[in-house]
Amino acid sequence: GRRLEVQVRASSLVRNIDVSFIQPHALGPANRFTLTFRPQQLDEPSYLLNMTRLQPRFERDFTPQLSGFLGYRLEYDQLNDVTDATAQELKEFQRKGALSGLSTGFVWNTTDDPLNATRGGLLSFTIEQVGGALGGDFEFLKIVGEVRRYYLVTPKVVFATRLKLGFADPSGQSEEIPLFERFYAGGISSVRGYGRYRLGPISASDDPVGGRSLLEGSLEIRRQFTEKIGGTLFLDYGQVSLKSFDVPIDDLKFAAGFGVLYTTPIGPLLLALGFPFDPPHGDQPWQVHFSIGQFF
Repeated sequence: GRRLEVQVRASSLVRNIDVSFIQPHALGPANRFTLTFRPQQLDEPSYLLNMTRLQPRFERDFTPQLSGFLGYRLEYDQLNDVTDATAQELKEFQRKGALSGLSTGFVWNTTDDPLNATRGGLLSFTIEQVGGALGGDFEFLKIVGEVRRYYLVTPKVVFATRLKLGFADPSGQSEEIPLFERFYAGGISSVRGYGRYRLGPISASDDPVGGRSLLEGSLEIRRQFTEKIGGTLFLDYGQVSLKSFDVPIDDLKFAAGFGVLYTTPIGPLLLALGFPFDPPHGDQPWQVHFSIGQFF
């Protein structure tokens, strides 16, 4: 059945309202159409972003493992509270205006469990063109790809690995990628052990400025001790480059750590402690991370 959903979220980082209309069986039983309206405020260390977005998206399941999508986003963005030191790190870019972007991509998923996979893999790819013939005040190309693999070593031990690459390149009249569309690394959904967005270029005011290219990866061993209790050992790595299409493999930063998980009906609850090998000056030498479901 078709659905109308309203979600309200408020935290120290994000405040938003999502109003979504979902139409299954759109032009066929394997298709879905969604239309989302989202006013949002992001309060990041480097900037304050006020954004209003309208986003239609058409999805299709080609097979039980392969799905694809075609989406469009139209939004108005306004950047505030950008420090002078952060702005000086970048070329001049549009701080407010309309953004118009067309994106497409696919997901190939052969995992056995979406929250706690033990076998199979996942491959995802997204490409988005913003501006140009689509109009708007921003112009850039953005590409993101990620691969994950899971191996059941013994009935209670899983080896998991992932690799993520991202590239952004300004086009047309734009000389730089705006702060809110740049790549950032560090934190629970990136490289554990580093603080949120604290891996990569840092301005003179000690704020992350992000970059145009991203490389991230993880190696992880998961062990189930009892029916409910398990543990993990991990090694994460990553880096962000200020250049377009520049894989920063020669300047990788690493972090290692361990975690304890408790299995619940909604997935494992994971508490992890990460230690960066080379934290930024002034940052603490460890980070605590909590999540519902495995890190990846």
